[in-house]
Amino acid sequence: MEHSPEETRRAPLLTEAPPSPMHDAEEMEEIECGRVEAVCRCCGACQGGPQHDVAAANKCVTRLLAWIAMNLLVYAGQRAMVAAGLPSDGIDPTGRRATFILESVQMLILHACGTAIFAHVLAPERRLLTRWTANAGFFVVASVTGCVFSLLSDLTPLETSLSSRGGEGAAYIAVSCAVGFFVLLGLWFHVWYARRSSTKLGVVPYLAPRLAVVLAYAAYITILDVNNDAWELHHYLIAWIGTLFCAFDHPASVVCLAITTGIFVQGLAAYGPAEISDRRAEYVDWSPNGPG
Repeated sequence: MEHSPEETRRAPLLTEAPPSPMHDAEEMEEIECGRVEAVCRCCGACQGGPQHDVAAANKCVTRLLAWIAMNLLVYAGQRAMVAAGLPSDGIDPTGRRATFILESVQMLILHACGTAIFAHVLAPERRLLTRWTANAGFFVVASVTGCVFSLLSDLTPLETSLSSRGGEGAAYIAVSCAVGFFVLLGLWFHVWYARRSSTKLGVVPYLAPRLAVVLAYAAYITILDVNNDAWELHHYLIAWIGTLFCAFDHPASVVCLAITTGIFVQGLAAYGPAEISDRRAEYVDWSPNGPG
């Protein structure tokens, strides 16, 4: 049966369905997302993409500020001990050198931020900084540790640091070996705890970034040694490196974090942010007119 040209123009073709408003909207959205695909993936702008949780991020900032405040409180206590004459060789016991205080606080805040990242202080699962009892206990342990370390540093055989000059006495070596034993014991515990399935971390992800920091400082000291530059590894820096390994919510790990934080803060409060490179070094003249 043939249709007239007029009937053909009036009858819609079966294959030509009228456009759906919803279909047009979806198509336009796909086109728009295709144009800004990189932005969508980065910012989560597309509908259904990953969204930036501002509230959760702000809680991390709040925890970071609380952690810095905790370190500053311990610092204030250690400065009070310096004013009282403990340790006896503490710098600026009267607190009149504003530059010394500002430099120490600046270094404390920077290192505290590093500890917050490596020690997982910002993780909401950690009970640290969320319970006042845990905060009080942490403050007491860190403060007492700093005071005990000040007492020990006043002992004549221990009035030195690990340095390129050497000359450490037998008492210093014995104390260093004892401290090294407890450090290895604490490291063994954290590695053992990292292997537990409940932590969902694993030994390699736990050790790799922290050992990278240790190797970076070891390379720094090696370069100084190769160039015959004197160096001195101060206890505040050694203690700070120790804080990076205290990444678990186990009570033993929290106590280790408090102890290492106390020693770290005591070093800054009493002696300031001393550098590894010893400026009193006798540099070798490597020029053509130099010795040799």
